[in-house]
Amino acid sequence: MPDNKLDLTEIVNNPSFKFSVMTNEDVSERETRLRISEADAMHQRQKERLLYRLTFAVIVTVVILCSWVVLRKGLSTDDGKLALALLTSIVTGLVGYVTGKSAKS
Repeated sequence: MPDNKLDLTEIVNNPSFKFSVMTNEDVSERETRLRISEADAMHQRQKERLLYRLTFAVIVTVVILCSWVVLRKGLSTDDGKLALALLTSIVTGLVGYVTGKSAKS
């Protein structure tokens, strides 16, 4: 009859395995940890939403101002060139963001 015993020292000394010893988590500790983790995730989502909204507002404002400068008669051509260059860079940046490509220097 073969010996079906498991040799733990052989398994622990094997470099392809990683072992750790942990104590069981109390129910209240687990609930507290999960509540803190949920609060952190919600805070991170709120920060990201605020950042996206602020960025969107700035981009829309700049696009409106640049369009106004380009379409308005009586301004110098240098102002129009600067506004067109800024509009071009905004559109390029948005297309790069949407497609997931970035320019490397």
